[in-house]
Amino acid sequence: MVVAARLDFVLGMVETGAQVMFSYLPNADSGKLKVKILIRETGQPPCVLFTTHGVEQVQFLRQLVSSFSVVDRGHKHTDGTMELCMWFTPHKSVLLRHDAAEFTPSCEGRSPFRRGLPLHGRVRRGTPLPSRAPSPRSRSCSSAPEAEDMPSAAAEAGASSTAHTWERKIKADKWVEHQELLLARAVAMFQYECAQIAEKEGVSQATVSFEVLSRAIEKFPKKVLKDSCYFVESFGNEVPEESWIYAVRGLEAIWTPGEPIPYQEVLHSMFLPFVAKIQMLGYSSCKHIAGTWKLTVTW
Repeated sequence: MVVAARLDFVLGMVETGAQVMFSYLPNADSGKLKVKILIRETGQPPCVLFTTHGVEQVQFLRQLVSSFSVVDRGHKHTDGTMELCMWFTPHKSVLLRHDAAEFTPSCEGRSPFRRGLPLHGRVRRGTPLPSRAPSPRSRSCSSAPEAEDMPSAAAEAGASSTAHTWERKIKADKWVEHQELLLARAVAMFQYECAQIAEKEGVSQATVSFEVLSRAIEKFPKKVLKDSCYFVESFGNEVPEESWIYAVRGLEAIWTPGEPIPYQEVLHSMFLPFVAKIQMLGYSSCKHIAGTWKLTVTW
């Protein structure tokens, strides 16, 4: 199945209400990106919030397909969960800006390349040069290069834009990885709270608040009260604020360092994947109490 068809399939599953989880695993050394998508049919009607999130993820992947070479693989597990893995490799044009930085023009006969870099086709001293017709016009270091010697402005702009997007994606993935650790702790605490309620009260139902759990999670973003509203005081030392900005608001988001971030927006961005993880634990039912950060589960 071609990549475009796979993405159409993922989008269709999102729109039908299936649980679709996206994981991004970048390799900063090679510039490659692995995207892992898990799909599980629930038989439940679509949730507007989950559908919106899934559609945004598919749209982002479609943008990457236009600038990267893609290899994909699909697999269906025995429990019915479908797994799709995609490996994105940058085109040469993406690396154009970085390659250009390795070239340094010289007007004094020195090597135009940085010391230590290979010189392909370099002529040794004492080797006679082949005869060559004289140039119709002299060329100085200050003269403009021929058009064919330089990439087009459109290619440069496209490469710069793609590289800029890729850099932001790497920063965004730092938050995604950090969020996974925080949510893993939140899920473990949720299960512990349910077990405690079942043991002490002898019931088969529990209501737990995600916001209350977050207060006890180490390295969870801290909040501060300003003008009757809660804002993020700190994301901690693990990830910078911009990582959250690009991961949640999008890679094209405009943000000024120091700009206050509503704490409720941070909670909301983590609440949806938290609910998805709880729903996959196998409880008889899992319901969100509207207008709150609480989940009610039965077993």
